[in-house]
Amino acid sequence: QAIVVSLGLDTHKGDPCTIRRAGFCLEGDDYRKLGEVIGQSLVREIALPLVVIQEGGYRMDAIGRAAAIVVLGLASKISGG
Repeated sequence: QAIVVSLGLDTHKGDPCTIRRAGFCLEGDDYRKLGEVIGQSLVREIALPLVVIQEGGYRMDAIGRAAAIVVLGLASKISGG
């Protein structure tokens, strides 16, 4: 068993999908909070392995940083922060 998270980074502010249809406009701190919620609510309390699959995201100048921020948020809660 594992927790599988599909991390769609087409939610980033300025992403073509967001502009056309999704309605999200997430930025740095939003992604940190997302990671923290996943880390605290799912991983730490349920205590199952975590698999994050990054999908979507077409702002190539932003998705690497957004993904890293999610991971930092996750790590801060998994490690007991």
